[in-house]
Amino acid sequence: MTNLSPMLQQYLTMKQQVSNTLLLFRLGDFYEAFFEDAKVVSSELDLVLTERAAGNNQKAPMCGVPHHAVGSYVQRLIAKGYRVAMAEQMEDPSEAKGLVKREIVQIITPGLNIEQDEKQLNQVASIEADLTSFYITFFNLATNHMYQLTIDRDESLLTLTLLQHHVVEVILDDQDLMKTLDKSQQFLLTTHRIDNVKNPVEMSQQRMLSYLEFTQKQRVAPVMSDVKQSGMNIDYSSAQNLELIQTLRHNSKKNTLWGYLDHTNSSMGSRRLKEWILEPLMDEEEIIKRQDKVAYLMDNFLVAHQLSEQLNKMSDLYKLNTKISYQKINGPELVQLRTSLRSIKECISISKDSNLDEMTNMPDVNDLLTLLEDSLQEEVPLYLKDGDTINEGINDELDELRALLNDSHEWLLNYEQQQKELTGIKNLKVGYSRSFGYYLEVSKSQVHLVNEELGYKRRQTLTSGQRYITLDLKAQEDKISSAKDLILELENQIFDELVKKCLDYTELLDEVAHRISDVDVLYSLSIISSQKGYVRPTFSESRELNIQESYHPILETTLKQHEIVANDVVLDESEDVMILTGPNMGGKSTYMRQVALLIIMAQMGCYVRAKSASLPLFDSIFTRMGASDDILRGQSTFMIEMTEANVALSQATKNSLILFDEIGRGTSTYDGMAIASAIIEYLATKVGCKCIFSTHYHEITQLEEHYDNIVNYRVDVLEQKDKITFLYHVVKGKADKSYGIHVAKLAHLPASVILSANRHLKDLQLVDNKSPQIVIEQSDLEKELVDTLSDIDINRISPLESLSILNELKKKISDIDE
Repeated sequence: MTNLSPMLQQYLTMKQQVSNTLLLFRLGDFYEAFFEDAKVVSSELDLVLTERAAGNNQKAPMCGVPHHAVGSYVQRLIAKGYRVAMAEQMEDPSEAKGLVKREIVQIITPGLNIEQDEKQLNQVASIEADLTSFYITFFNLATNHMYQLTIDRDESLLTLTLLQHHVVEVILDDQDLMKTLDKSQQFLLTTHRIDNVKNPVEMSQQRMLSYLEFTQKQRVAPVMSDVKQSGMNIDYSSAQNLELIQTLRHNSKKNTLWGYLDHTNSSMGSRRLKEWILEPLMDEEEIIKRQDKVAYLMDNFLVAHQLSEQLNKMSDLYKLNTKISYQKINGPELVQLRTSLRSIKECISISKDSNLDEMTNMPDVNDLLTLLEDSLQEEVPLYLKDGDTINEGINDELDELRALLNDSHEWLLNYEQQQKELTGIKNLKVGYSRSFGYYLEVSKSQVHLVNEELGYKRRQTLTSGQRYITLDLKAQEDKISSAKDLILELENQIFDELVKKCLDYTELLDEVAHRISDVDVLYSLSIISSQKGYVRPTFSESRELNIQESYHPILETTLKQHEIVANDVVLDESEDVMILTGPNMGGKSTYMRQVALLIIMAQMGCYVRAKSASLPLFDSIFTRMGASDDILRGQSTFMIEMTEANVALSQATKNSLILFDEIGRGTSTYDGMAIASAIIEYLATKVGCKCIFSTHYHEITQLEEHYDNIVNYRVDVLEQKDKITFLYHVVKGKADKSYGIHVAKLAHLPASVILSANRHLKDLQLVDNKSPQIVIEQSDLEKELVDTLSDIDINRISPLESLSILNELKKKISDIDE
């Protein structure tokens, strides 16, 4: 290392501080990476890899990006899972004596990324453990909120809890636990050691605070949030299965409940909507309050429209507040805050006669707004060095220096005119360049008129003429330069003082952001609720679930009108478990998801797509629908199925909703049937919650005869000769056929496979004495084929006749698939 140049020695010294992190090193107008980091950055960002002299005839691999565009490059690296450390120049290189002083000013990680997609909720978590529990501290940099949670020491539960809380980065100092979490391939894992604290809760929090100070390079003061569960519990698996936030296939927001409901005007509103979806209310009084506010916005279109216009003008107040807290906010962002505060005042005025207490009880923002109005110009540059950020009247010295600059402009104009008259050179002009400063320029044809006795000193020769300086012009230049330097120094000082004054308003801004986010979500729900066919749900203590002529809210936007089928959802007070049977592709899973989505929307305070809706309040929703098999890697599908079923059975109360889709399919028929029957019996006798249990085991429907709180429903099918039509309509009663071979035919399996399946089905029905399954048209064809082949005398038939018969048989089989 001693053989390297001083600058690269400085780089490697910093690199040792962040060994598992890419280091971007400010060098003039670029951020550079060297050695192995340069190779990674070059490869990941598709940038040219170059070399730089490293000393002692060595070359160092180098890759760089312009300083003004570094943000977008950093975000691309973060999206690929890297940590990035930013090393800044701490002094002006032109004034540095020797090596420019540099420091790492911030470490950006996937979990600590203030510039992330503003609608995401990515968080970082710190974990401690003892023999019985995991102690987790969560932190969200976008909102600067921190909260703590304790769960049972169950590694599967830990993974699901972290996913449920949108954790992308985990901080810990437990190698065994790190290996366990690494199996899920869901998190960026970071080791961060601190001095031991006896209390594991405090240890978890202190590790988080220490890590924040290490990455942000300053003292931090997160807002501690209350984490008491006050709403419906929807665990990670259930949220995935129901596609509340992202689709299962494409991890997309489109065609999810979040995507469907999101008509918010701001990123903070969109994030709050996600929170409302994942934790609907359980307090009927609070739900009714939300419904009343949604109804007000529906009935007062003009108010809603005006609010939407103002909400659209607002920036992410949480994000701006966090930047103030960490003193990393710039001029344009403070202007965004000022614009947002102006819009908030307009919202308060618009809502003064409404029932929106979020607005009518809004904290007073006038003092902060006045501070920003007085301090900042209407438009400010991105960089303070470009000047014109601070308003006039804030600082007398600053005003005097600006007046001097303005006067100097007038002075230059007068000086130019004076020199024209003195020399008789009519096209003489005063100019400025960064290289030479101010000068007098004379065209080539007029150079002979220049009199050296006037004090003209030649500075630069051009093809078009000459440039000169004078003592007076140089003196004025020095005054201007000095004034600019002092103005820049004063503006920086005043701006820093302004940001520190804003620190006094961070609690206020946090509350304001919370209220504005809520109003934005209420507006969004009013847009949904005002659609044709939406009704205000009611709640009762009778435990009766009764939703008439309801529709799947998302499918209604993707399917054609004639493809949409209305369904009732009825489980009266004495009915707890619905056994739902019917053919594959008949709509059982869609119906179950529809029920859950309507209940979630209702308890959010939204209207629902139905003719009428009356329901009890649910405290949790548990699902097992075969969608989360990749979450806990290394376990079989059946093991995951049983694990998720156990979570539901052990945590559900009589006020829960459970949706089980084809439980028991991952093992043998008899094992699966036995497990499914036992689960239903347990739910009916021990838990007593509302449950919809879809199954292809028709024998299970016999449980209705033995338990008063079990009821059979089926997905209706229209049978016409050898064909069936799926009606997607749920009606009372049980299905006694599964129509599996028909579905296989729809999937265009080879005709020979269909024929064989029918034969096997007949054999199985004889052995098990099961209910007959519909046998489609191949049975008659099979008899015809057998008769034709039996009549052939292979000793007398000619090759030509064989080909003719074979062609005829093949044609008949082909007709099956048409």
